[in-house]
Amino acid sequence: MHKENPVASVFQPANTATLELLQRFNDEKRCTFLTSSNYMHAETAKLGYVLSSRLARISGQSAPYRTFFVNSSLEALSGAIKLARQTSVREKKDDQGWVLLLDEVERFPAFLDPTGRGMQEGFTPHVALATSLDQARQLLPQHRWAALLHVRRPGAGAADAALISLIGQARQQGAMIVSVDTELSLADPHFGQPGHAADVTVYGENLSDRQVPFGCFTMTSAAHAVWNNDVDCFAQTSTFGGNRACPAVVLEALERHGHISAEQLAQCRRIDADFKLMLETWGKHVNPGMAQLGPIFGMDLDVRQAWGGRLRTGEGREILDCSGGFGSNLRGHNSADIPALLQAHDRQHDYFADLAGLLGRLSGFPRAFPAVSGATAVDVAASMGMLANSSRKKVVTFKGNFSGKTLFSLNFSKHGPQLTESDQDAFRPYYAELVYLDPFAPDALEQLTAVLRGGDVALVWFEMIRGGMCEALPEPLLAAIDAHKQEGGYLIGVDEVLTGGWRTGASYLTHRGTVKGCDIVSIGKTLSDMTLPMAAVLVSEDVYQRAYARNAAHVERLQVHYRNQLSANIAFNALSYAADAERRAAALRTQQALQRGLEQIAASSKLFGGVRGRGALLLLTMNPKYFPFDHRSKLGNLLEMAMSHLIFVRCGVFVFLLRFLHRVSSSEADVQEILHRLEQGLRGVTPFMLYRYALSRILSPKLPRLAALLSRGVRKVDLAPQMGDRAWQRSQEAVKEGGRP
Repeated sequence: MHKENPVASVFQPANTATLELLQRFNDEKRCTFLTSSNYMHAETAKLGYVLSSRLARISGQSAPYRTFFVNSSLEALSGAIKLARQTSVREKKDDQGWVLLLDEVERFPAFLDPTGRGMQEGFTPHVALATSLDQARQLLPQHRWAALLHVRRPGAGAADAALISLIGQARQQGAMIVSVDTELSLADPHFGQPGHAADVTVYGENLSDRQVPFGCFTMTSAAHAVWNNDVDCFAQTSTFGGNRACPAVVLEALERHGHISAEQLAQCRRIDADFKLMLETWGKHVNPGMAQLGPIFGMDLDVRQAWGGRLRTGEGREILDCSGGFGSNLRGHNSADIPALLQAHDRQHDYFADLAGLLGRLSGFPRAFPAVSGATAVDVAASMGMLANSSRKKVVTFKGNFSGKTLFSLNFSKHGPQLTESDQDAFRPYYAELVYLDPFAPDALEQLTAVLRGGDVALVWFEMIRGGMCEALPEPLLAAIDAHKQEGGYLIGVDEVLTGGWRTGASYLTHRGTVKGCDIVSIGKTLSDMTLPMAAVLVSEDVYQRAYARNAAHVERLQVHYRNQLSANIAFNALSYAADAERRAAALRTQQALQRGLEQIAASSKLFGGVRGRGALLLLTMNPKYFPFDHRSKLGNLLEMAMSHLIFVRCGVFVFLLRFLHRVSSSEADVQEILHRLEQGLRGVTPFMLYRYALSRILSPKLPRLAALLSRGVRKVDLAPQMGDRAWQRSQEAVKEGGRP
């Protein structure tokens, strides 16, 4: 059994510096959420540079370190383990993905093995947990290891001889060495000192002074090499990990505690002032592969301001945002009521209790648990489900599902719409008792029914609409899941991280009225209100009581661990605003108008095959007659990116991979303008022109003249209005006079 640590949140109440920083971001209309971890901006560039400089000074290495940004210590730890396992697979090692985690603080064991089933059958198989150095020394000879991870104790200085010996033996085996520095406060005198030489260093909420959801892991260039290619540089992403606010809070906290030198501060100011230098720094210290490929299809956006459903670029173009932070956009960028909320924020108030009550009224679920991302919400949801049905192990899900990329949630994403790795079974071993079914196979209903009636299924987990493809699960399958629940004795969990928040229509949750026996729901994205990461898990009273009876300590831990009162306050405010009946009706009308308009555009163009999805979750499909490629193939993905970039260039509409994830509470004026720009900008564009344009973008870095020749005539239309500083200021004054959310 794990030693029970005191139940407490990993966050501290918001301090003045955090509140002022967020207000400044809102006042200046900074674009906090745009895409995912691959959003290239100054905050992650600066923080990547600072962490690299710090570790290089300690290690003496000349090659740069690279940092991957996520939202929590657990996500960062998970990412480091995935990195080590894929490196092992790439190098064809026979360690079977075994990792040894030495955690004398006992911070992580309860989360990695919530059901207590151990190293073979637990949530994260082949993670050996040692809570003492002696135990780690006993475990070391039992396996070959992909990685050794050591959680540094608060107040602990350099490693002693015994730990150095353990690390040396593991390194001789070829194990990646990971220093987990998540438990060291910024005031700890040993924070800036190395515990031992490491290939990867993991940080968490501690870097923000426990103010905001944050995590990252910083790698040597050699350790990062396995992800430095044109597949993994895209595949390793986190929706909230690319936000600007949290790394800005981290930079402020590091500076306040004296962990950024005068030289580093000067370089940070230069990065702020020079967009080209920012891109170079981001590529050097964050993701070099993405930095090379991103500009080809316009992912190197210089966004100066963001408000409502619009972006203003460094070139002065006013862009209509239909990406919406990959579905995080509920009301729009930088809502006008955020500053007043920040000024009135009460550090003693339990805003999550307010949010849980509102979510209960909107969803019908009596219990809510906090999370900081869609992936952490799925982890919490699965933990609750498996604790509540603890006599069983089997989990059923569908191919095409996507539920995140943490060590457990990636099990649900393994056969999803996007590639999660370039090597087959890169993150092995996966959860042992998991059944994947193809929902569109001819005999899908028969296969599903046989599995559900087997009497050994603990949990059925799925997305109602497979987000990457905007494709709804067949209704007969959903009906069967409901119909066999009592006989089968399983629980039903629905991933509504993307579809929740009224994104698919009139109901707050997509499954309401369709899957009547739902027990557990994960939600996220729109809870952020494009300001701070926020997610949650909703469970029935029955699930809560059964899970509590099985492991009361862990259920209590999950109730408070991710409880960030500032994020909860922002989410409660946004949901309260958007839940107004008149606003809901207006938003539904605009969603329907956009869908009808896109369908008309698709019907009149040879480029598109149609529109999939509903509400504010729509996909313009490519015409299979002219583009007969699977969407997961490199060519299929390439053409979707080229088409999206062409829409950006000609229409002034930002859409990623042709997924229209515009703000849920959009305005009629925005929808009309989106459709007008698309109709005018795509007029006359043919499939042959798109092939030419895709080729021109690929050739542009090395053969710019040939690329320009190929794209001649394709780029000539630009419907995005130019806005100089004065014009933009006048437009903002007009918006304020007219009012906005």
